[in-house]
Amino acid sequence: MLVVRLPNGQSVKLRHQPKWLSRLVPELMVIPYGHTIYVTRHKDLMSLSIQKLYHEQTHLEQQRRLGSAFIWTLLYFTSKKFRLAQEAEAYAIQIKHTVSLAARVLVLKAASMWLAGREYKKCASSRSEAEEAIYSKCSYKDFI
Repeated sequence: MLVVRLPNGQSVKLRHQPKWLSRLVPELMVIPYGHTIYVTRHKDLMSLSIQKLYHEQTHLEQQRRLGSAFIWTLLYFTSKKFRLAQEAEAYAIQIKHTVSLAARVLVLKAASMWLAGREYKKCASSRSEAEEAIYSKCSYKDFI
C-alpha cells in the first residue's frame, strides 16, 4: 500500500487490486472503493497524476457522503444517470486542479467524449450532454 498526500493536505491510500477484483472488472485501471484507490498494475500506480488522484478521491468522498461504498458502486454500475452525475463532479474537481486553461479544456472535451462512449457505458446520450453535466459542476473561474 502507498499513501499519497495531496497538495490540499488530504491523504489518499493506493493499493494494487486483488485478483478477484481484477477478474470482475478487468478493463478498469482504477477503482475507488471505501477508503482506498485500487489500481490494476504497478505502472498504473506510478503513472497517476495529481489531477487523476483528485478525481478518484472525489469518488471516495461521494461514497462517504452516500454512506456506503457498496451502494455507491451498485448505483454507479446500474444507473447511467447516477454514473454521469458522479463523473461530472469528479471531472469538475479534476479540471479545477489542472494548471493551464488549455489543459482544462482538453480534460473537458476528452471526458465528454468518454462519458458518451463505451468507456463509461454511454452514461451520457451525447458529448454535449456530458460536457454540460461537467461544466455545470465547474466554477466559471475554471475557464477564464
